[in-house]
Amino acid sequence: MRIDHMLLARKSSLWAEAFGRTSLTTVLCVLVVGCWFVPLELARQQTGPRKRIESLAALAGGDSFVALIAETDMRRSARSVENSLVVFDSLGQSVAQTLSQFENPQCFALNNVNSQLFVGDKQGRLLVAELRPGTRPVKVLGNNLRGCPEQMICAPDGRTLLTCDKYNLSAWSCGSDLQLGCPLWCHVDSNICCVAIHPDSKTALCGRINSGHTELLEFDLQTGKAHVLLEFAGQRLNRLAISNNGRFLAGVEDISGKIALFEKASGSEPWQPCSIEGLRTGASCIACFSPSSDVLITTNSESRQLVAWDLCCKKLRQQFDKHSTKLIGCEFLDERRIVFSTLDGTLRVLNLYDPFHVQEIRL
Repeated sequence: MRIDHMLLARKSSLWAEAFGRTSLTTVLCVLVVGCWFVPLELARQQTGPRKRIESLAALAGGDSFVALIAETDMRRSARSVENSLVVFDSLGQSVAQTLSQFENPQCFALNNVNSQLFVGDKQGRLLVAELRPGTRPVKVLGNNLRGCPEQMICAPDGRTLLTCDKYNLSAWSCGSDLQLGCPLWCHVDSNICCVAIHPDSKTALCGRINSGHTELLEFDLQTGKAHVLLEFAGQRLNRLAISNNGRFLAGVEDISGKIALFEKASGSEPWQPCSIEGLRTGASCIACFSPSSDVLITTNSESRQLVAWDLCCKKLRQQFDKHSTKLIGCEFLDERRIVFSTLDGTLRVLNLYDPFHVQEIRL
């Protein structure tokens, strides 16, 4: 005899609403319906669409930010995922604009210097559009790429875009001399796992797996020439971040979530491991530097709590309130405010100097 567990869950939820959520309700649900009590909210989540923030990026000025939202339809037998790009107003706590001209985007990057938005879609295309009021046309910067771009990042000077897919690392001109369909250079390597661009906009750093070790490669953004910058024992990195002053480099290991932090005194000095008590022992899915490069934001070992580290004094600065679900993304809007997302599809704006005042943005 086949039992429809979802139907039983709905019935038990209705019993709970009618009689209250007590231990007696649970017993009645088991005896009468035949299953344990499941909250109505959970039953709705199991059957309705679920939204999740995949990535965030702040627009110039810090009053707005762009989010890539993945919506999974749980009502279909084969779960379908549809992505969309949305501009949020961090002050009004609302959706300012839905960028509907992009169909099922997979990743994006902002060029705040030239007000451009670059998008990689599911068809393996690299698209570009202007982020100015009243402009909607989309240009195809690259077409028929070998794979869908998985990571994209724009240089701080707004002249170069770096894209990374399963097979290639490519650099594109994205300033006033934007060239359609023609990358500056392309490096074929399936072992590159994360990228970051130095604040001087001249070089890019890439994490690469080589025989069980992690290599950090440095690429010249104009020529594509590369050399190994350093090598260390560790797992595959899924995230790289460089502070705005170019002094600190943070990498997040893929499975353990441990933070690998490096520091150098000047531009010509080599990167050296930077030790902060308690930082390496935890696990994180976030590594985010403040605009002044004085603060590093990570999460705790459960990824449910934001943690701020003082990079000047090399010590723990502050631990913020825990959340019921895991944190999956974080971005500084300005020196004081950060926006972060949780697994349940909620966006929050937090003031580092007033942590009790948190703005919540529901999708």
